[in-house]
Amino acid sequence: MPKLKSASTIGGERGGKLELHWLAIAGDHEKISDLLQQHSRPKRRTSIFTISRTETVLDVNAQDELGRSALHWAAARGEVECAKQLAHHPSTKPILQDEDGMTPLHEAVIRRHKDVVEVLLQSGEICDGADIKDNGGRTVLHWAAEYGNGEVVQMLVKKEPVKKTANLPDNEHDSALHRAARNGYKMIVEELVFCGADVSAKNTKGYTALRLAVEKGHREAAMFLLQNKEFKVEDGEMAEILADKCPGAGEELLFWAAKKGHDAVVRQLLTTGKADADTADNGGRTPLWWAAGGGHDAVVKLLVENGAKADTANGRGRTPLSLAAAEGQETVVKLLLENGAKADTANGRGRTPLSLAAAEGQETVVKLLLENGAKADTADNEGQTPLSWAAEGGQETVVQLLLENGAKADTADNEGRTPLSWAAEGGHETVVKLLLESSAKADTADNEGRTPLSWAAMRGRETVVKLLENGAQPLSAILP
Repeated sequence: MPKLKSASTIGGERGGKLELHWLAIAGDHEKISDLLQQHSRPKRRTSIFTISRTETVLDVNAQDELGRSALHWAAARGEVECAKQLAHHPSTKPILQDEDGMTPLHEAVIRRHKDVVEVLLQSGEICDGADIKDNGGRTVLHWAAEYGNGEVVQMLVKKEPVKKTANLPDNEHDSALHRAARNGYKMIVEELVFCGADVSAKNTKGYTALRLAVEKGHREAAMFLLQNKEFKVEDGEMAEILADKCPGAGEELLFWAAKKGHDAVVRQLLTTGKADADTADNGGRTPLWWAAGGGHDAVVKLLVENGAKADTANGRGRTPLSLAAAEGQETVVKLLLENGAKADTANGRGRTPLSLAAAEGQETVVKLLLENGAKADTADNEGQTPLSWAAEGGQETVVQLLLENGAKADTADNEGRTPLSWAAEGGHETVVKLLLESSAKADTADNEGRTPLSWAAMRGRETVVKLLENGAQPLSAILP
């Protein structure tokens, strides 16, 4: 990277500098205004042989010994008013490059003069010239990313022509994303990724932005890139290196990999001892808990083989098995049961894996749990059984399975409501038939005195009303 030339080092040397350059350096916008007006004022001749004309003798684009125009100097010094007058002058060439190939916008970005950047971006010509590269091949976006200037990056990428430069390589094939990642500027990394930066692009050394962030130990930037790119097996190695460089990163990486089902990363972290298989987050959730809920059976297998406890519950008492059961993850349920998970462990609300699976209509999981000793009639804290939950949800096949496995058709919950009451209210005709065939009583009243028939009538479930009328009191006896 070339050494930046400071605008304050020119001292008394006036080689190539005109009055306009010195006024820009001094920030004297009033004199600049006078000078621009003076040399744009028409000078009239009175001879009958001439016509009025404008003589312009001031070159606003004159370049000094460094190749800089007055606008370059105003931008470099952060002189907003001077930059405004010069940039808006009709004769100004706002994308003129100096000896280092830099435009006035380069100068303002490098020196973090946000207000000047804002002024310059008002020029359509400057925005369209956002792809101009300096002698190192760097655009203004490269420099903003290099110096961690988040506010300027946000300003730049709002302009579509600048946004389109996100993937332009410099002379080392570094993109702006490479520059931000190498320095660990997570906010800028995020901004660039969201505006379309290619996370898989490689520089001349074959390095991606992720590898640069990992090797420099920039945990937050690396974690973001890992989570927001197409996963590759080689990222397992990246995760290991990051865990080595950043204390505590191993567990964070393990959680992420377990959630996403990245078994290569999980294997790498566990086999190299970079993370504990049974670590828990603030909510008491383990990597196994996340993997089970996502149905990532390969990760579940790796975790239990490396010592993860199958029955560790989160803060609300939900185990990996209860989560997998509710989500219908049959293979994961089987794996957990084979590795010691208890089929009847209840959560904080007293609901078992069977209760959760039944409510969601997870037929194969219900069958698997019953085959592994789950009790069909375990009631939760509200007194509802798996059959009650299945009936309420209209889960016909599950209702039949539970009845065939000994579930009682008439068990009432804390409100006095039976499975038939719930099914009738929901208008679940087939479930109502199944329960009636299993000797469920059609006229059992709940704590409010309502029967399944009254619930069906109140909800307008005409077909269910007709089914129930044969075995219940007439409506006139139960409705006011």
